[in-house]
This record gives sequence, C-alpha cells and structure tokens, in this order.
Amino acid sequence: MRLATGTAAGRAGRKAALIHAVLERLEQRQLLSVQGEYYNVDQSTYAFTSLVGRRTDANIDFAWGGQSPIAGAEGAAFAARWTGTLTPTQSGSYTFKTSTDDGVRLWIDNNKIIDYWWRGVYDKYSAPVQLTAGQTYNVRMEYFQLWSGSKCSLAWSRDGGAYTAVPASVLSLPTQTPFSGSAPSIDPAGTTIQAEDFDIGSNGVSYYDTTAGNAGGSSYRANIDADIETFATGARAVGYVAPGEWLEYAINVPQGGDYTLDARVASSGQGGSFHVAFNDVDKTGSWTIPSTGSWTTYATQSRTVNLSAGQQIMRVCFDANGPGGYVGNVDWLKLTPLAPAAPTNLVATAISSSRIDLSWRTTPVTKAGLRSSGPAMPSSRWAWPSLPLRPMRPATVTRPCSRASPISITCRPAATAVRRPRLLRLRSRPCCSRRLIPRFPRPSNMA
Repeated sequence: MRLATGTAAGRAGRKAALIHAVLERLEQRQLLSVQGEYYNVDQSTYAFTSLVGRRTDANIDFAWGGQSPIAGAEGAAFAARWTGTLTPTQSGSYTFKTSTDDGVRLWIDNNKIIDYWWRGVYDKYSAPVQLTAGQTYNVRMEYFQLWSGSKCSLAWSRDGGAYTAVPASVLSLPTQTPFSGSAPSIDPAGTTIQAEDFDIGSNGVSYYDTTAGNAGGSSYRANIDADIETFATGARAVGYVAPGEWLEYAINVPQGGDYTLDARVASSGQGGSFHVAFNDVDKTGSWTIPSTGSWTTYATQSRTVNLSAGQQIMRVCFDANGPGGYVGNVDWLKLTPLAPAAPTNLVATAISSSRIDLSWRTTPVTKAGLRSSGPAMPSSRWAWPSLPLRPMRPATVTRPCSRASPISITCRPAATAVRRPRLLRLRSRPCCSRRLIPRFPRPSNMA
C-alpha cells in the first residue's frame, strides 16, 4: 500500500514539475519579445495615421507577401512600430541590417542608425555600434508598406561575422510605469494630470516624439526626448508637438460611467487637432485647439467620455497641424465624474403614517444611473404629518432605472430624533417608481 501511494505521489510530483516547466517556458516566451503596433498609413506622406492594433511579436522577421499583418489592417498599405529592449550576450562591434519592402527606420538607445523612409526593396546597413554583454539597450524599429510584396526583418553581425536574425533570446518587452509610481485614481471631485507627467518609458513606449532633443528647452525630465517648456512662472507644458506624436498616462477609473474630460490648451493662432484614446479606443473624436492669442494664454476645452472601470492607458494623440503649421500646447488634462441627470416629475404620496411612495421618470429612461445630494435636492424634505425627513448626509444612487434592485438611503427626522435612526430601504419597480419605508419608532405626538 505504501508503494502504491508513493508511486501515485511520484506521478503527481512529475506532473506538477511538468506543468511548472511549461508555465515557465510560456512566461519566458512572453518576456523574450517585442511590442508591435500596427497602423494605417498615409499613402502620400508615408506617415503613421490611426492605430489598428497591437500585439507581442517574438522578433522582427516577417514575410507577409501582401497579406494583412493584423486584423483590421490593409495588406497593401500599413505601417508598424516595434519597441523593446536588447541585451546582447557577447560584447563586440555590431552592424545591423534591415531587409524591407518598403521604408524602414531603426534606433538603438534613441540614436537613429538606419533611415530609409522611401518605397523600394532594399537591404540597409548601419554603421558599427559598440555593444556590451549584459547591458540593456532600447530598440525601436519603424516600417511602412505600400502596394504588394511586404516583408521586414532585422539581422545583426558581430565583429564582421555572418548576419543572422536578431534572436528572441536577446529581446524583451518594453517597460512602462506611471510617472508617480502608481496610476492616479479619479477622484469624485476630479483629478488633474499635468501633460508633462506622462508615464516613464522610452520613446515609442510611453510617449512618441519625432524630433531629436527637447525643443522646449526645459530641464524637467531632461533624460527623455520630448518637448517640454518651462515658463517664467514655473509652470510647464508640452509644446512643439508634431502630427503623429502622442503621450500616455496610466490612470485608474474606480467606477464606470460618464466623465468630463477637460484639456487646458494654448495656441498663438488657429491650432491643429488631437484626440484622446483610452485603451486604444478614441473617446473624444477630433478636437481642435482654438487660437488663445499667445502661447502662454490657455483656455479649457471639455468633452464627455464614457469609461469602463479599472486601470487603463489614456493616450493623447496629436493628429494634424493648423493653418499656421503647428498643433498647439497642452498644459493639463482633468477627469471628473459626471453626475447623471436628476429625475423629473418627482411625486411623493403619503400612503400612511409609516409609508411614503416616490415616483418619477428619467429622460431618457435608459440613463445609466441617478444621483441625489441630500439637502441640495428640492425634494429633500418630504411632507409627512409632524415629521419631515431629510437625508442624514449626501447620498449617491447609482442603480439603473430599469433594474429592480434595492437601494439604501440613511435618513433621520428633521426635529430631534427619539432614538438613533435606522436604514431606509428604497426599492425600485420596473415602472421607475420608488417606495420609501421608514424604519424608526413612530413619535407619540404623531396623529
């Protein structure tokens, strides 16, 4: 019996070890990769336009042959950007080679080493780059395709040796972390995010800037290649932006629903356009920056966005220049929960000395929720013989009108209470009526 038990235990142990090895292999395969973003492309300027999707690619070695690289992208015309880190296992002088149809650009640690942004089938070679074993370097590669015959690969050679594809074993996904260490949670009173405090990460990961250096000249975040200005007042803003650039911010949305998104912007003349996406979904549509008279005079624009609950990435995308050849400046963005519209035609009917019926309808009846704020409501006092009621403190009701579920509101008598009040339960009916049932002792002087 002991032998049988031991054999079963041995089989269970081997099974557990096998599962662990498979999971470890999958985890390593996920880490030894690059992040690929796939875009539509402007066929006249070869510029990146709208984001189609993103995925994890093991390495950069593709021959699509005119087929679409990802669902939603055209096979004959698209663009791609790969970002990650490169950690060589041997030191030496490395030469990089790209084989593409059509244009390609390659950066190592923000240094552009290959630049051929034109149509054609070519192999391109970099100047030798000295790399140290075990040291991590940021890598970014961009590519566009027009017409047919799409292919794209990245190879390298060490110390004059043969060219081989850059293996997945030396590539890792890029890292991106919130600027303050943790994603800010949207406060009920609103949360302001400074434009210059985008997430920490390399160019093409947490932000994307198409020009070298900081055109704004600010020493704030001097180790990154983005355009930040610092004014005489000490205030900072992101400026000198170009179409196709973007900034990303990790945020935490505690509750799904409608939010007001404010953007503080400036432009000395008619500015360009931008939009704001959440988890790669455009929530604002095209947003034009108006003329504010100068680069230091700011105005606030607002849009309503519907957000899901949870942590997500807010991306500010700069889309097009205005008539003057510029987009504009951005100082900050602010997200504030938007209260649903108050119910209309509220009717309170005293049914008995211990029961009041409230009924109303919302417009439209499909509104996501209802909110009441105690004394601020015109009907916060309900007529009742000798005993008006009012909420003890502001209460928030966020139940869909069409859902019959209990809602609780804490109330107390407006006059001196006989004893500590209990909870009132507010139950909804499909016809949108509400029944309020007080549960505290009836005063002795009540008729």
